[in-house]
Amino acid sequence: MGKITDIIRISLDIQDQIISYATFGTPMIIERFAVDDSDVLVNGITFPARTMLFSDIDAVGLTFKPESKIYQALETAFGQDRKPASIVVGRADTLDADMGNSID
Repeated sequence: MGKITDIIRISLDIQDQIISYATFGTPMIIERFAVDDSDVLVNGITFPARTMLFSDIDAVGLTFKPESKIYQALETAFGQDRKPASIVVGRADTLDADMGNSID
């Protein structure tokens, strides 16, 4: 029987590719509610801006009630295996004629 004189060691390291620059990959959820809508917002909280950025479900819970559609949508998004780093919530005011006016 022959001798083994050369040994080859192969190591594979498979990792997810990480994007190193900003893209249009930040999701946005737009919902129609008033600045002080007590059905959607946690008591005493107002949402005067048209948009707000959230990076985890804990931050969402400080602003939106768990039974609101917005909270539930963000909970689903942040609960994914490959969750987004952040999500923007856009507020379409109840007085806006259409969504186009809300995001201009």
